[in-house]
Amino acid sequence: MLLLPLIFLVIHGANGQVALSLDEIDKRINTFRRTVARGEYRLQGGDPLQGSKSMFALKRTSLYENLAMLNTESCNPGNSLPDGVSMNYYQIDYLPSDMDPDVIANFALSRWEEEPLVHGNGIDKNAVYNDEAIQNFANVSFA
Repeated sequence: MLLLPLIFLVIHGANGQVALSLDEIDKRINTFRRTVARGEYRLQGGDPLQGSKSMFALKRTSLYENLAMLNTESCNPGNSLPDGVSMNYYQIDYLPSDMDPDVIANFALSRWEEEPLVHGNGIDKNAVYNDEAIQNFANVSFA
């Protein structure tokens, strides 16, 4: 079982609710995953990332949302996760109080989507990662 990056948890604790719905965040992540699964994603240099027939759409569950909230509030990103489950957290060092939460959510999603492109030399043509710099992306896309 995999988890979506629950960006709203960090933002909620920092400066208010995200107007982006969880469904919109789910859709964006799964649209990106579909692009990767179909082999339509291009690495730096234009090489395609090998598709995957075993990459399925992620589904959100209240159990894991609650675990994400607990882990975020306790600043313990690995607390209470069952085997085979991973979470991704977006961390920002400085958060202006007037920053729109949607801007933060979109930035966090963009950074996650960008990982294989920026660190593309860490993913081989069979979509196997060998660079720890892309671990967060790989945990979601290829676990």
